[in-house]
Amino acid sequence: MVQKSESNKGIDKSISDIQDVLKREFISKWKDFDIYGKIYKNVKDKKNIMEVYQGNGEYKPLYFNKDKTATVFFIDSDSHSTQDELVYTSDLKIVFVLNLSQIYNSRKDSDAHSEVVNTIRNKTFGNFEIKEIQKGYKNILSNINNESFVFSDIHPYHMFSVNGKITYYLKDC
Repeated sequence: MVQKSESNKGIDKSISDIQDVLKREFISKWKDFDIYGKIYKNVKDKKNIMEVYQGNGEYKPLYFNKDKTATVFFIDSDSHSTQDELVYTSDLKIVFVLNLSQIYNSRKDSDAHSEVVNTIRNKTFGNFEIKEIQKGYKNILSNINNESFVFSDIHPYHMFSVNGKITYYLKDC
């Protein structure tokens, strides 16, 4: 399942393009996976939690479904900068939660990193500059207290993010 933003402008358009690439490139290997758009850091009970927009003003917590081969989502920074009021840049994490046993029949986490990075580098449209791979639930989601996203990075599960800078136009030019 690919859940996209209702908007097709700005960073949402760039994220949608990356979602399309990931679906096309990994559908045969990952088979049953979810790709969400950007998550929202909403405050509930005085805690920042991860939610995805459902439409019609409704949000739902992002859950990791252990029955899926993978869950993918995006975290953008709270600040998006510009030099010319046309082109904007933001930090972006593309987060992957994989069931390595379903994909590789073993814990080949480095293989997953390589395949994902090569796909993003070679198949996206050049507006995402990869800066690092980050591992570990607490590192990746350090600014979010999310009790609904229950996860343990113990085999067969593995969480990592590909972090970088995304450049986009705020409106069509």
